[in-house]
Amino acid sequence: MTKTFMLLAGAVLMLWFIGVCETVPVISVGVTLGGVPYKQQSSAPVNASVSCQQWHVVGPGETQWAIATRYAGYEEKHQWLRQARRVSGLAADDPQLKANQVLCVAW
Repeated sequence: MTKTFMLLAGAVLMLWFIGVCETVPVISVGVTLGGVPYKQQSSAPVNASVSCQQWHVVGPGETQWAIATRYAGYEEKHQWLRQARRVSGLAADDPQLKANQVLCVAW
């Protein structure tokens, strides 16, 4: 394995472990996630009255349903996913998430 791959794998594991243990705020200015610069998506409307309390970095192959199962608790997962996508500034009807995409999971 290359050093770059091992470094990236270690970073992903670290982000996952931190996400499991505690809330980590993500700052959108100058943050690089997995070698891809993070740019907040401003094209989709975001409800200004709702602020995100916790962000989740989507891992490779991770599904929306797995994320909803992890964070939604007893809420109805389809409704939770629509709200999470809306608060994150993502299209509510797009069923795909991409690796390194940032999703608001607590508001």
